[in-house]
Amino acid sequence: MTIGNRVKELRTYEGITQAKLARIIGVKPKTVSAYENNSSFPSLNVVVKAATHFNVSVDYILCRTNNPKSHEMKLPENMMMLHPNTPDEMVAEIRNQIDLLALKYKL
Repeated sequence: MTIGNRVKELRTYEGITQAKLARIIGVKPKTVSAYENNSSFPSLNVVVKAATHFNVSVDYILCRTNNPKSHEMKLPENMMMLHPNTPDEMVAEIRNQIDLLALKYKL
């Protein structure tokens, strides 16, 4: 499995076009095509946007896990305190940022 295959798998499972995904993640449709053909690789910012949209972990898109919901693993209570009304989308983005930091620092 490659990053491009994973992006295509998520996009087709959701039933959206390359053009729609491009709008969602802020790139051109030909860039999504390049990702899916493995001739270009998304930036970390784009990976985070895609992970947030598809509600999967950054690690899943990067093929570091086969568990798309690994970002939903519970953190110890003392690691992250959020306001109870924090929107789910914001929580997902925070978890994706934590995934990126863990990747950066090889945790």
